[in-house]
Amino acid sequence: MPHRLLIAEGVLALPGGPMRAALLCDGTRIVAIGRDVEDPTADRLDAAGLTVAPGFIDIHVHGGGGASFLPPGPGDVERFARWVSAHGVTAFVASVAAPSVADLAEALAGAGLEAAEGAEFLGFHLEAPFINPVRRGAFPAEWLSLPDRAVFERLAEAARGRLRMVTLAPELPGAAEVARAAEEAGIVVALGHTDATFGQATDALQGAFTHVTHLFNAMRPFHHRDGGPVAAALLADATCELIADGEHVAPEVLRLAYRLLGPSRAVLVSDAVPTEGEGAVARTTEGVIAGSLLPFDEHARRAAALLGIDVTALVRLVSANPAKALGLHHRKGSIERGMDADLVLLDRDLRVVATVCRGRIAFLAEPSRFLPASGR
Repeated sequence: MPHRLLIAEGVLALPGGPMRAALLCDGTRIVAIGRDVEDPTADRLDAAGLTVAPGFIDIHVHGGGGASFLPPGPGDVERFARWVSAHGVTAFVASVAAPSVADLAEALAGAGLEAAEGAEFLGFHLEAPFINPVRRGAFPAEWLSLPDRAVFERLAEAARGRLRMVTLAPELPGAAEVARAAEEAGIVVALGHTDATFGQATDALQGAFTHVTHLFNAMRPFHHRDGGPVAAALLADATCELIADGEHVAPEVLRLAYRLLGPSRAVLVSDAVPTEGEGAVARTTEGVIAGSLLPFDEHARRAAALLGIDVTALVRLVSANPAKALGLHHRKGSIERGMDADLVLLDRDLRVVATVCRGRIAFLAEPSRFLPASGR
């Protein structure tokens, strides 16, 4: 029989607003929600005093917990999946890059093959090599190459259906062809690491490009005579990634972007790198920001504080909108009957108390909250 889990006494962060109710998971799905829901045959998780929210979805992360996706090796995806659940993440996309196309193809073919406990691996994000060298950020120039449809298709074939997203600089020769190939394959096309003008970025976002990789970072800055990709992204219908560690994007700029994007287009990402260090960000020896050092739950707490938003609004940033960006909103990103049983239990300070991945407890900070069916 499928495993059953009852989460009781919590306040559910539902699409229509908070409600004190119980929630029943049967196998990997949510099957019942209501004040009177009960099942004596189910394991019980006491959520008294906690908010039960949809699990966090990080669609841009380079590793953590001893795992690296630059490039990923055997066991890295599985290792990360186990570690990141302690930070409320129930699903993730691994953002990958490698020194050469051959290295990247080998990594895509060999990583993430084993069924992992913890957060669900949703696939790979090809952040390089098809980006503009002048906006490469921390990526080494020698890792990059012009967009090429044949190369892209080779990498997609190596990934065996697990390539979820590709970032492209639309102004580069060959970018339009790669974007078409990705769109035909059902792969999300993201605009990023780009020196595009406003016109070039607008054309891209009116075509195959539906998403923007870390808005503001590694792209031509906004200028009042040519708004560049920033203005194009804000005026388009695309979902846009924001990094809320307080250093990638200044707090006042983060607030402005959120106001302009609205609650349905902003996507919080960690852009976390597998590097140890102090502070919020990692930097190259030249001082270029190379990624965040903070786990996703810390990004969520900082976003809530910097933007002044409640849990209902935060859920859209960290769960609903990431699922929408990937085209997975039919099964992830909200608490509804029939949706994946991916949940995070948060205290009043937005600290993670428990994480449920596909109906099973993947992390529990307070073991006394769990009561197995055999003990009820």
